[in-house]
Amino acid sequence: MVNQEKISSYMNSLLYSVSRPRICEVVTSSLDFDGLSKADTEANLLTLGALLATGKFNEFAQLTQQLDFSNIPPDDRSYLANTIFTVFSDCILAKSEASSDISGAILQLLIALSPEVVLAHKLKCEPLKQNELIELDYAQNINASVTGNVFFREFQFGPGSRKCEFGYRIQSSLASNGWDVPLLPLQDLLHYSSPYQKDFVLIDILAFWQMPPLDYICRILSQLKRYFRKIIIIEPDPWTGLYDDMLRAVSDHIH
Repeated sequence: MVNQEKISSYMNSLLYSVSRPRICEVVTSSLDFDGLSKADTEANLLTLGALLATGKFNEFAQLTQQLDFSNIPPDDRSYLANTIFTVFSDCILAKSEASSDISGAILQLLIALSPEVVLAHKLKCEPLKQNELIELDYAQNINASVTGNVFFREFQFGPGSRKCEFGYRIQSSLASNGWDVPLLPLQDLLHYSSPYQKDFVLIDILAFWQMPPLDYICRILSQLKRYFRKIIIIEPDPWTGLYDDMLRAVSDHIH
């Protein structure tokens, strides 16, 4: 049974500082991430609310990645995630000028709390139980000794813009499975070499932005085949269609 009193306490902590600018400034003025990761859930949610209200989305993401909500019973976590989703989508996101940034931050929190709830909202179906997500048919067959590289941009839109988290999140998720997959700067791709061949390379599409003609890109990909069994190119913003023609042209060089 869901502990409604505890859920209310969690929500009050998250929302307490949202409408209190002065408190937000005090809470976020000097953050001790090591200390916060050991604090109780209410204290962490209060800090997350203050970071959200002050627009410190990078710090919000950093804290969210460090938190462990396993002390909350699974049913309570699912209910809390659903409540947060409802409150922010209905009451805040529609009115906020920074709705895209807030949406991304809330999504990070929902994933940390209860990824099955996020999946359910996306698929418009009933939430899956945790063991249904973990005990996938293919989970036992994943090789734990995979090696590879992730080459990704550091900034979202170039120097001076906000930090890009795609590469870090991809690398950390693969590493959590035990894979040996370092995250390397995008500019290192053109000069990469290795004494042995790795299983795969994952490349940010930005590596080929404003590059010479297609034959040059194909030569780079052919060279990478010496060092990687599989080449994967990822486009974080596929709806723009900016790279569709180029990807079709080099498809034979991508495994």
